[in-house]
Amino acid sequence: MKKLFLSTLIIVITIFCTTSCTNSSKPPKYIFYFIGDGFGLAQSLLAENYLDAKAGDTAEYHLDMLKLPISGYATTYSASSFVTCSSAAGTALATGHKTNNGMLGVSPDTAAFTSIAEILHEENYNIGIITSVSLDHATPASFYANEVSRNGFSSIARQMAESNFEFFGGGSLYAAKNDTAVWASFKDYNYTVTNDTAIINNHTLNDGKLFAISRKIEKNMDIPYLIDSKEYDMHLPSFVKKAIDLFKVDKKNFFIMVEGGKIDWACHDNDAASTLFEIIDFNEAFKVAYDFYLEHPKETLIIITSDHETGGMSLGRSSTGYACYPEMLDNQNISIDAFKDKLKNDNDLNLTKTFEYICSDFGFNNEDSRMMLNKTDSLAIEYAYYNAFEKDKLDKFVNDNNYTGYASGSVAKVCVRIISEKAGIGWTTGSHSGIAVPVRAIGRCAEKFNGFYDNTDIPKKIMNQD
Repeated sequence: MKKLFLSTLIIVITIFCTTSCTNSSKPPKYIFYFIGDGFGLAQSLLAENYLDAKAGDTAEYHLDMLKLPISGYATTYSASSFVTCSSAAGTALATGHKTNNGMLGVSPDTAAFTSIAEILHEENYNIGIITSVSLDHATPASFYANEVSRNGFSSIARQMAESNFEFFGGGSLYAAKNDTAVWASFKDYNYTVTNDTAIINNHTLNDGKLFAISRKIEKNMDIPYLIDSKEYDMHLPSFVKKAIDLFKVDKKNFFIMVEGGKIDWACHDNDAASTLFEIIDFNEAFKVAYDFYLEHPKETLIIITSDHETGGMSLGRSSTGYACYPEMLDNQNISIDAFKDKLKNDNDLNLTKTFEYICSDFGFNNEDSRMMLNKTDSLAIEYAYYNAFEKDKLDKFVNDNNYTGYASGSVAKVCVRIISEKAGIGWTTGSHSGIAVPVRAIGRCAEKFNGFYDNTDIPKKIMNQD
């Protein structure tokens, strides 16, 4: 497949708010590209309002990402649909071109695109790709792979090794679940592949390229949700710090893409609390980059955006009137996935124990009157329990209670729905939405990101092609 290059390779970045971009400017030495998968305006305001409520005031922003001086909005539609998938959106953000849903790094007629990471690598930049999900997932793969189907994981993983990018960090490889032979490609291209913290911390570019994997990996080769592992030290911030430490010693230009991939996964499940803490983790990763920016403000550009919004989140719903209580999400201490596994793995599970788990892990029926389960809540939980674990008793439950509620999914699904209702958080879908997403920026030539534009314009603005 013939590569389609972005038309101009000149990067023109100058000091923010002091001089405008000119064609005589030197390229930025350091570029951070943060992509919150599924991260819309409502999600960012959820985190801000939560942090604000915890701080007990409304005087200032507490979500550091909202403090950036430049903001715009980008449309997210794909070549085939107003509502994009992650591979089409990732392709747009990485290459500046539209493609169909389900396709990755190629045009609708399968011609291969070249990403800005690949272009910059040719220009002697060190490249880092970081994510909280698997490294062969749609968004990170958009920066190094060309594949007709985003599900071609084995081919994508091999292209990851062939990219020769200096650093990959975060999750593992989804491809390796069914094709362990893909690891040989990384050996062939002289990568150190490790989840050993000591090796990761001591690795330098003199030791070669590095694929740093989280010590804890979930079933889809992703990093655990922050809500399930708050004391764990290998989330996004640690990988961003490692990338910076790795590259700054080399004193070369660098480009680092950081994806908060599990924001999207939590939003697909309408799990507001898990979403909240993934955003906080994403914000902490940004703060690592921002600290570096403060040391190199004339040479650094930071962009924060999203591939699309997920869940159709709203702050406010009819059950709470003109109110929203994001701080109530503190009552939940487990992700929907971990709670599902907890119930599934309990061989002595019964209805009483299920309610005990629910009250412990979601904070229902505690001293806060707003967290009390009403009759409708309790019946929905009981229906979900019998439907999942004691189906032979389901008809009797329905008849005894004259239950006319709806089949609302698993017990865990019912619980996250109830806590969202009590917190005043609404959801319109378990999929993606088609709304425009925020873009925030700081640093050299950041003013280019003001306004309203398409997601394909973002890499062009980074490469100064608009």
